[in-house]
Amino acid sequence: SNGDVVVLRDGKCFIANERVQTDDIYVDGNDISGLSTSVIKDRKILAENGLVAVIVTIDSRYNKILCRPSIVSRGFVYIKDSQTVLKEAELLVYDSLKKKMQQRTTFGELKNCIRSCLEPFLFQKTNRNPIVIPVILNQKAAIAEIQAKMKANATRTPRITKKTQES
Repeated sequence: SNGDVVVLRDGKCFIANERVQTDDIYVDGNDISGLSTSVIKDRKILAENGLVAVIVTIDSRYNKILCRPSIVSRGFVYIKDSQTVLKEAELLVYDSLKKKMQQRTTFGELKNCIRSCLEPFLFQKTNRNPIVIPVILNQKAAIAEIQAKMKANATRTPRITKKTQES
């Protein structure tokens, strides 16, 4: 049965005392490779639970989050009814990343951080397990500095000065 371990040794075949944990396998056409199975599994999850994409812009040079995360969902919840949940989720991701980025981290660690904080939260709030896709955009530090200077200049009061020309 599923999970039984078959041992082939010295021309003999027998079932071992151990078992392996297994899940159902869905076969698409004639291909039963792992890739095909994962694609079908993802499609099943998408159909039943939807998708949540989390877009975060960071500056890896200074290890900073440049703006609040943005969450986009498809097939997960009706947006008009769930604005509060999505806003809470954005704040949760922001706080988790801010804490994680107090130390140097990799993009993989940031993506895992997003998934590990968001998946239980979404399940608790909605009883659904959407596929969570973290998207991390790495903004160059120079562009961030330019934007900060432009923002600072926009808040200053302009000064009027007279220029005199000498003839």
